[in-house]
Amino acid sequence: MPHASSPKIDALLDASFGVFMRFGYRKTSVQDVADAAQLSRQGLYLHFPSKELLFRATVEHAMTRAYRDGVTALGGDEPLDARIVNGFDAWMGRFVGIANTDASDLLDAAHLLSGSPVFEYEARFIAAVAGHFAASPLAAYYAPLALTPAHLAETLYAVARGYKHTLITREEFLQRVALSVRTVCAPLLLS
Repeated sequence: MPHASSPKIDALLDASFGVFMRFGYRKTSVQDVADAAQLSRQGLYLHFPSKELLFRATVEHAMTRAYRDGVTALGGDEPLDARIVNGFDAWMGRFVGIANTDASDLLDAAHLLSGSPVFEYEARFIAAVAGHFAASPLAAYYAPLALTPAHLAETLYAVARGYKHTLITREEFLQRVALSVRTVCAPLLLS
C-alpha cells in the first residue's frame, strides 16, 4: 500500500530502511526506527500504525527509488554495455554489503510481508533491460540461437542477484556485473 510521498515521509522511510538493514525485520523495533527518524514512537505510529505496515512502506519506498534510478541509468548516452552495468548498479548495487548479518531475515520478510510488489519491481526492471537488448543489434545476433532479449535480461538478473547476495563490496559487484554484461554484449563489442 503506497503512501503519499513527502520529504518528511521519505526521510522517515530512509531512516527505517537503514535500521531494517542493520537489525533485520525481527530484531528491529518501532522505537529503533523512531529514534533513527528523530520522532517519538507515537509520532511514528501516526504515519504507520504497525511495524508490518512500516516495513511494507519501507520496501515499497526502496524498490520505487531503485527502479526509478535503474531505469534512468539504462537510458543514458553510453554504449549499451555501460548502460546495462549502470542500470544494475542503480537497481541493486546500492544494496551490496550494507546489510548486517543480523538482517539475514530481510529477504524472507520482504517476500512474505510485501509479496507481489517485490516481484513486480523485479519483473519491471528485467523487462526494461530486455527492452534495451531488443532495441539493439544483439536481438538479431541471438535470435538464431533461440535466445530472446528477455532470456538475456533474465540471465544477467540472476547473475547480478547472486553477486548481490555473495559479494561484500559494491566495487566487486560492479566488476563482476561488468564482466557478465561484456560477455553477453560481446557480439556488439567485437563488431
